Amino acid sequence: GGLYWYNAQLHGQLQNNLGELEKAVQAENWEEAKQISKKLEETWKEADTAWSPVMDRRDVDRVDESLIRVGHLSASRQKDELLLEISMAKRFVDRLLQKESISIKSVF
Repeated sequence: GGLYWYNAQLHGQLQNNLGELEKAVQAENWEEAKQISKKLEETWKEADTAWSPVMDRRDVDRVDESLIRVGHLSASRQKDELLLEISMAKRFVDRLLQKESISIKSVF
């Protein structure tokens, strides 16, 4: 259960970062958005390292690509596109953990 708990932690952190970023962007607080983007990048690096060996590569890549777009759109302050991409990233992260919890449960 330790691995599942750790994955759930990372998932929660990613979703928190994305939620905070969403709020900052809606308020057009670009300085805060930049800081949160950095945090998100670090969280994702940790999650990517943990998840790549055990999760479906395509799902991990999908999150990776989405978060790269989030970072880029955040840096260029493209509010509407960024809010859309944040929503997508949240969904991809959720889907990743849902699939993972199913496969972990089926292992034990």
